[in-house]
Amino acid sequence: MEKPKTKWYFRTSYIIIAFLCVGPLMLPMVWFNPHYKTWLKIVLTIICLVAGYYMAIGTIELVKLLGKLYRDLGQLGLDW
Repeated sequence: MEKPKTKWYFRTSYIIIAFLCVGPLMLPMVWFNPHYKTWLKIVLTIICLVAGYYMAIGTIELVKLLGKLYRDLGQLGLDW
């Protein structure tokens, strides 16, 4: 008897690609995956949320830095 094929969205490689592309939006792929044990789902969720938190903090800091840069350029009188 043949073993049923795993759906493409349950393959680990696609879950990793989804994490790199859309971050926490990939969590349903993890939680609906019948091949992952509950402890692994919890660990992956924590990793994803912590990474998302630091990416959000980095984005906020980058926006603040860019705002300061544009203000400084405005004070120099440069016209773009």
